[in-house]
Amino acid sequence: LCNSSKVSQLANMGFPVGSDNAKDVAKYFNSILAEYDEKIPRHASRSVMGWAELDGKRVFMPYTDALSFDGEDAYKHLYDSISTLGTLDEWTAFMKDVRAESVEMRLTMAASFASPLIELIGENPFILHLWAETGSGKTVALMTAMSIWGDPQNGKMLRALNMTMNSMLSTAAFLNSIPFAGDELQTLKNRWSKSYDQIIMQLTEGVDRGRMQNDRLLRTKSWRNSFIFSGEEPIIKASSGGGAVNRVIQIEVDSKRKITNRGN
Repeated sequence: LCNSSKVSQLANMGFPVGSDNAKDVAKYFNSILAEYDEKIPRHASRSVMGWAELDGKRVFMPYTDALSFDGEDAYKHLYDSISTLGTLDEWTAFMKDVRAESVEMRLTMAASFASPLIELIGENPFILHLWAETGSGKTVALMTAMSIWGDPQNGKMLRALNMTMNSMLSTAAFLNSIPFAGDELQTLKNRWSKSYDQIIMQLTEGVDRGRMQNDRLLRTKSWRNSFIFSGEEPIIKASSGGGAVNRVIQIEVDSKRKITNRGN
């Protein structure tokens, strides 16, 4: 608000500011802050989900009134997807039967529930990968797991893996303690044609590499969550290194016993 070169970005939100009056608007905001600094109410905010320390207590974003969301617009739709619909009793009754149908359902739900525990026990992120031919119900299993947290539809809590590595790491950092569910791993095949080891290692390290912008070092992004993937081929190959193998739980879905879609 107080930077004349950046305040014009408010125009994207409908605020009447442009290059012709940006300096005056920034000057106005600076004067307001100088005069009313002690009277302007403040509220703690956070730009990522999951565990946070606040006044010596551990809280979980977004399930706390002590923190407000102050993240980038690019992740606003994902933040809104972490939502509630129906009742816990209805969900529990339905999922109890679904969970009993197959080991795949039990594993994906367990991996989803385990995600917020990773940081608490001091472990690294891990990947659960379901693979089989199309039509075997892998996506249904992922949606089931993500219904724990919010809207499980594709493009919401369930993400398509047709994205860049930087986008994957940034999304993981935003979710932080909430699981990352990605569908159709094979869409990354052109970039990792020989092996998926690189993506496995980068995701399960739990920290992004350092980046520079102009002459300053950007804040290093980190995460401690689980990753639940699906695809038409294994993520672990015969040539995969031991480090990658130890960080992945890989399950082949029996194509003759498809995971049943019991509802919408």
